[in-house]
Amino acid sequence: MQLTAGDRVRIRGLVQSDCFGLTGTVLEIQPSALFGPRAQRCKVDFSGRIRRLLDVHLVRIEEPRRVRSSAA
Repeated sequence: MQLTAGDRVRIRGLVQSDCFGLTGTVLEIQPSALFGPRAQRCKVDFSGRIRRLLDVHLVRIEEPRRVRSSAA
């Protein structure tokens, strides 16, 4: 799963408990110096709470698609 800036995400697991259950937006992505190429550090905005998390702790949330009526 490759995250990109602008993706809507939610925290998976028990990291950053003050943002648990909130949906956030990825602001920027950088390679992780500690974990190498298999993990990336993501800067995420959770309604004004900016957190830096590894991408393995995040789950992408798809926006609900709008359904249009086919009746004219």
